[in-house]
Amino acid sequence: MGPARVAATGTTGSGVRSGVPRRLVAALAVTQTVGYGVLHYAFGVLLGVLAVAAGYRPVILAVGGACISAGVLLFSTSRTLPRHQS
Repeated sequence: MGPARVAATGTTGSGVRSGVPRRLVAALAVTQTVGYGVLHYAFGVLLGVLAVAAGYRPVILAVGGACISAGVLLFSTSRTLPRHQS
């Protein structure tokens, strides 16, 4: 049984739970969401200050380019990593 099935059902298929408490998973999900929210909010606030200091065009282009390259690399990385895991 694959990891996605175990995560979706909470069991390994034989009726045995995977051993990860639901509260732990929920707590990690909430803290991860809050952490990314704080990070992106702070970056957005600082982006205005950086854009004024360096001129709007270079800063906005750099942020846009970083987002696009991260999106492109996401697909290749997500397909490559499972092949190299032991």
